[in-house]
Order: sequence, then structure tokens, then C-alpha cells
Amino acid sequence: MMNKFLKKVRNKIVNNYDKKIYIKKSNIDSNRIPVSELIEKLKEYDVVSFDIFDTLIFRNVLNPTDIFQILENNNSINNFSNMRIEAEQLARQNTKKKNFEVNICDIYEEINKMLNIDVKKLIKEEFELEKAMCYANPYMLELFNKLKKEKKKIIIVSDMYWNKEYLTELLENCGYSGYYDLFVSCDIELNKGTGEIQKYISKKINTENIIHIGDNYNSDIEGSNKANWDTYYYKKCKDVAVENGELLYDDSLLSSVYSSIIVNNVYSGYNNWNKYFTYGFCYGGILTCGLLDYVDVQMKMKKIDKILFMARDSKVLYDVYNKYYNNYKNDYFVVSRSAMLEISFEKNIKSFIDFYFKMRANIAKYTIEDSLVQTDLKILLPKVRDYNLSLNDILTNDNFKMIEEMIYDNKNEIIEYFNSSKKYALDYIKNTIGDSKSVLCVDLGWGGTINTLLRSFINDNINNKIDIYGVFIGNNDNFKVNSLIDKGIFSNYCFGYNNKHNSLDFQTLEGTAKAMLLEAMFTSKEPTLLKYDKKFLYGNKTNNEKILDEIHKGIIKFVDIYKAINIPNHNNIIINNEVAFRPVFEILNNHEYNYDIFKDFQEYKDSLPRFNGDRELTTLGEILKERGII
Repeated sequence: MMNKFLKKVRNKIVNNYDKKIYIKKSNIDSNRIPVSELIEKLKEYDVVSFDIFDTLIFRNVLNPTDIFQILENNNSINNFSNMRIEAEQLARQNTKKKNFEVNICDIYEEINKMLNIDVKKLIKEEFELEKAMCYANPYMLELFNKLKKEKKKIIIVSDMYWNKEYLTELLENCGYSGYYDLFVSCDIELNKGTGEIQKYISKKINTENIIHIGDNYNSDIEGSNKANWDTYYYKKCKDVAVENGELLYDDSLLSSVYSSIIVNNVYSGYNNWNKYFTYGFCYGGILTCGLLDYVDVQMKMKKIDKILFMARDSKVLYDVYNKYYNNYKNDYFVVSRSAMLEISFEKNIKSFIDFYFKMRANIAKYTIEDSLVQTDLKILLPKVRDYNLSLNDILTNDNFKMIEEMIYDNKNEIIEYFNSSKKYALDYIKNTIGDSKSVLCVDLGWGGTINTLLRSFINDNINNKIDIYGVFIGNNDNFKVNSLIDKGIFSNYCFGYNNKHNSLDFQTLEGTAKAMLLEAMFTSKEPTLLKYDKKFLYGNKTNNEKILDEIHKGIIKFVDIYKAINIPNHNNIIINNEVAFRPVFEILNNHEYNYDIFKDFQEYKDSLPRFNGDRELTTLGEILKERGII
């Protein structure tokens, strides 16, 4: 008879999984009983039984058969994966063993009919591959070890074609030892689904006071109930993920590895992560790995000397690169459009005016005095009257031309005033570049304005023979940017006119909102640089530190797990941009979920940098509402 507490808990869990979850990954861990709570309920049993795969042990691929594809790749045997699957089916059809319980040798006998192969060698290689790709479920490992401390008798029961000798070695390799016994269907020729192997075990160990823990409802739960065993249903993490609306992919080996990382870490019940950490883990991690792989490819292909990770959206990329990659010299480069427009004012007067003043004129809420003070042009305050304007006049589209004329007329004075900023910038940039003859600037992308301004400034003021390249997640699809891609100066990893699949539409409010969400995931906690000076001048800070800390920790945790995976003979895999960008691109369409994550993420109401004065704040949540996206 099933323990009443466990029956109540199990039914509660099953019912929770059957509900539609509207905002994914809310309270995921509440669907698993804490180990400390579960252990107390298991103490009353004479024996605790565990299933192996997807319970005690996880694989680094989404589907068990993906192992066969790796084996095919490693041995260059065409269509081996499909033959391996078919051979298992044929072995069960052709066997004279009871209950069709075949072992690995029976399966490879069928393969040997299809291929002229060294059976022993391939069996050994498949097992070594299983060992390399399997690891302990941390939730179950903790439970297992605590049961051992309680001197609880533990058995392990598996429906599997690997016999006891193999599975003993596999379990030990994953950290499981010290259990009472291991029972395998292919050895005993009985299986869990019928309940017969459980009945066999009860007789052998002379007790029915057993509880079995497993992920397969038919064999682990219903089969065990047929033998009067109590059960605890540890639902397969993959199934929990799907029912929580998780985006899983299995159309390539890399997709399978990515999905397995998400499934096994987010849904095992072991990791009590908050929603921000989970967001970074699921969507920022794989994109970071892929982009940094791509950066190294570009560095090698173009023989570039140094990487500059551009402030502020590349800070977490810089941190990850130096912890897990670090194949080339690199620096985190403090820069912004505001600072670059000031030090390159002489060549970008029109751009400076449009950036600082045309946008203010369109808003029509700032006085001319405020506009000049906010844009570091206090030196022009005495000039305003000369253009029949008052400092108290609101800057509008009607008087914008007079402001524009005033700036053009006084450009030499402005250039002289900005020379101090230019001097400090030159010192900083020279020191950062060092003796490099070529530099790769890494940023999220879009228009690549900062990269363009920096390249021009370096060529004009430091050395016109230094090559400045840019690598971005994606770019605007317009003639200006596309021509730089054609020339090889810009290179986008995920999208642009040369790769329009999964691209953001910057011509729509929804598209630019998605870009803001992507920026929010990667941006650093530091404020925007306004001006190069003896002591760099920064803008006001938003209060996003706690959110960003968790998102970035999630990104780094994913990279940590991914980089530790060792697929035999697959050490030089470069992450395809589809694998890297598809998860975040698709989740950006889940507006309710993104609202839940970023509803409190602070942003400025306008995009106008200013040198003093408070800026009005809003949130990404409010922006999504205002744009009718949520």
C-alpha cells in the first residue's frame, strides 16, 4: 500500500505538471520536493530503489539515441545511428530470451549482419562514450548520499541492454557506490513494466517494504505498484520542461547538448535559481558561447592582434572570455557614442548636432540653456542672444536651425574646448591599443556607429595603418552598414543583410523593443561614459544592479557547464549561429514572459545623454505597455 503522504505529494506534482503555465519558469522548483523533506519520508522503508537513466544519471544530450550519432561521426560509418536503433528493435524481435530482454551483444550481432565491423571494439567505444556523456543528477546524488548516511538499504533497478558489470562501472563513474545491489533486466530477463523484476527482487531480499523512485510512469510507477511497492514519481526533466513551455531543440548535436543543459539544470529540482538567473542561463549563455567562438574565428582568420570588448554591453562577454577563452590579447574598452562624438567633433559636427539637439527639438521640452548645459556646450551660453534667442526659450523644431547655425559659426571655439577631452581620449586609446596593428571591436551591434567613429578617430589621430574591425551579434539592414560588411570591416554573427534569418526588424516599435531587451540582458551595471577627462565623467546610474547580477551569473553558469562538456573527438565544435541565437530570438516573442522578467528594469524615458541634471526614469515594462506590445 502506498504511503499516504507520498501518494498525496505525488498526485499534487502530477496535477501541477498538467496545468498550463502561462508565464514559463515561474516557481519551477516548487514542482520537486526538497531533498531534506523527501529523505524524512523515505526513512520508514526497509529498501529504497532507484531507476538509473533520467533519474540517477543524466546525459549531456537531449535524447539517448543522440549518442549513436556521435558514434557514427567518430567512426565515419554512414547511417550508423539509424542502423543502431533498428538493430535494437530487430534484436528484440529475433530473440528467444524471456520478455525480449536483450543485451548489448545481442544488439551488435544484428549490426554485424548489416556491417563488417569489429563488434567488440564498437561495443567498448559505445560504452566509453556513454561514460563520457553521463553524469550524476545532483538532486538524486544528494538524496542517495543522505540515504547512505542513514544506513538505508539502497538498490538500483534498470530496464537496460547494458548488463550489471557495465552499469556498475557507469554508476561508479558518476559517483554512485555503496548500494546494496543492482538489478538489470537484460541479466534477469524480467522488466519493470510487468512488475516481474520487482517481484523477483522482493523475494530475493525478502521484503515488500520497498519504495521505488523513477522517471517512467509506466514501468517505474505502474509496474512497481503491481509488485506492491510504493513509488515516488520523479518526472523526466525533459517532460517537465516541455510542459513548462520550454523551447527545446534536437535538430543537431549542438542543439541537443544545449537543450540537455537547460533541461537537466533548470528542471531537476536541485538548483533553486530565481527568474533572472534562469533567463541569463537559458538565453544569454549559449549566445555568449557562440559569439565568443565566432570572435576567435575572426581573430584567427584575419590575423588580428587584439580584442576590444566595447562598453557597456560587452562587459559580461569580456568577463567570460577571460575566464574560459582568453586565446588573444584583449581589453574592456570604456566608450560611448557621446564621448566619441565629442572627441571627433571636428569631423562629425552634423552628427553631433543631430544627436544632441535635433532629438531635443523634436521633444520640445527643454530650454535652450538646459540643452546647452546638458550637452557640454556651456561656452555657447553668451552667444545665444546673438541669434535672437533667449536662454529660456524652449528648443523646438522652429528654432533648431538657429541653434544649428550658432554651432556651425562657433565650431572652432567648440573644437578648442573639446581638445582637452580629445587629449585624455588619445592617451587612453593609445594605452589600450598598445603596439597592436589590428583591433577587433566586439559589441552587440545594430548600426555600429561607435565602431565607425573609433576607426576614423584612430586613423586620423594615432595611426592610419591600424585596422579596426567590428564583430556584432547583429546589424541594421541598410546600405551604410551593409557596405561595411561587404568590405569586411563589419561582421555579424547572427543577423544582418547577409543573414536575414531570425533578424530583428529595427523599423518597427516591436523590433526596437526586442533590441532593448537584448541590450538589457547584456548591459553592465556601470553608468554610461559621457566624456573623456582626467577622471572620466559618467552619467547617472540606474538601479538594475540586482537584476543584472543574477542575469550575468546565469550566463556565466551556463558557460561553465558547457565548457566542461567533453564530447569525444568533437573538441573543435564551433557553435552555429542558429543554435546560439534561436532560443533568445524565439523567447523575445513571448511578450508576457519578457514583461515578467524586465517589468522593473529601469530605463531613461528619453535616449538623450546629459552632463548634469536628473533624467526621468521609466521601466522596460512600461515601455512594452506604451508600445502596445503587452
